[in-house]
Amino acid sequence: MPRGTYARARVVVVRDAAVRPLLWVGVVGVLAGLLIPSLTGRVRGLLLGCALLVLACAVAALGRSTWYRRRAAAAERAAFAVTLEPPHLTRLRLRRVSAWIVLVGCILVCGLGVVGGAAAGLLVLGWAAGLWLQTRVLARWERKHECLLWTPSEDGRRPRGPFVTTGPAADRVRPVVKAPS
Repeated sequence: MPRGTYARARVVVVRDAAVRPLLWVGVVGVLAGLLIPSLTGRVRGLLLGCALLVLACAVAALGRSTWYRRRAAAAERAAFAVTLEPPHLTRLRLRRVSAWIVLVGCILVCGLGVVGGAAAGLLVLGWAAGLWLQTRVLARWERKHECLLWTPSEDGRRPRGPFVTTGPAADRVRPVVKAPS
């Protein structure tokens, strides 16, 4: 455990904030694949995309699920020195970080739409759906055990480090430092 005061963000909020940009990229990719004429054609692109959507959803939903379960089971109670980041500030911080990912992802998926139609967009959409399902499973674990999981907030998008737990009332935290009016 680190010494002194350190910040934590909710694991479910960090995971959910990572899913939202992927959903946008997938939707834009599907629309671009349907509107732009492709080398494979619309029907083949949609059929391939549907298969990729199901496959990506399954892989993303099952991938790293044991890692999260082990981390959740090994989580210790949060120390008094922990500063909890409110969920809306976590979403705002991660939205700023992922803005360029949405732009580059949309350009890349639209470019792939010329080759494979809607397949690339449906692949990204399936991956996002699988990560969303994984996030819902983690939220259900929190409700079942009546505790919230928190991860270090300074490492960006992926939850790393040891998780800590708090009671369910900690979700209603307020910012420690208020912005000047």
